[in-house]
Amino acid sequence: MVFVVTAHLMNHGNLIGAAKRGTASYYLVWTLFGVSFTCINLYLLISSYFLTESRFSLWKLVKLAVQVLFYALGITAIYWIFTDVPHDLEYLVYSILPISSDFYWFVSMYVGMYVLAPVMNKLILALTKRQLACACALALALVSVWPNIFYFSSALNTAGGVSISWFLTIYLCGAYIRLYYQPDGKFLKWFLPAVGTSLPVCDRGTAVLSVWRDQLSGRSDVGV
Repeated sequence: MVFVVTAHLMNHGNLIGAAKRGTASYYLVWTLFGVSFTCINLYLLISSYFLTESRFSLWKLVKLAVQVLFYALGITAIYWIFTDVPHDLEYLVYSILPISSDFYWFVSMYVGMYVLAPVMNKLILALTKRQLACACALALALVSVWPNIFYFSSALNTAGGVSISWFLTIYLCGAYIRLYYQPDGKFLKWFLPAVGTSLPVCDRGTAVLSVWRDQLSGRSDVGV
């Protein structure tokens, strides 16, 4: 939850937009945002870990939909009553249909993943350990590595990690962990040093890559 709050603060709090490129605050903000943005993948890994061997429940889906509708309509009503925001009909429709309208993108994608979970589980359980590992590697290559190399092509674009294709890719990885991962005490020995050394490299690389992309596309700024 700390990561969730931090990611929203960096993005919707306009800290990213306010940070001047090349300054210490710029790299600090982008580092915090990059680290905290992993909250999406972490939550999906936890969800897929438990969904892999669980049964689909229509009641759980209905409860989730009702909760989202309650908050979407409730927040909209509060803003309309106590603030001067325009009473747009389009916004009201989004509030009434928050999942299908992608009003809350994460919920929309999560519902899609949950509905597809039974099909995914049938596929996953039919694969051998080696086949599932290959499926994870192939999915990561197609929806993560490929779009970052050929960023100018939209063929395999995952909308920055907020598409159903990315959710299903993480689902495969979470299922692999659930079915085949065996704790051996060695994971943290290499994981923490790897993360510590990669952060400054990735942070610097992201800034350089963004400048390079701007020059190729002829833009002077990057939308966040």
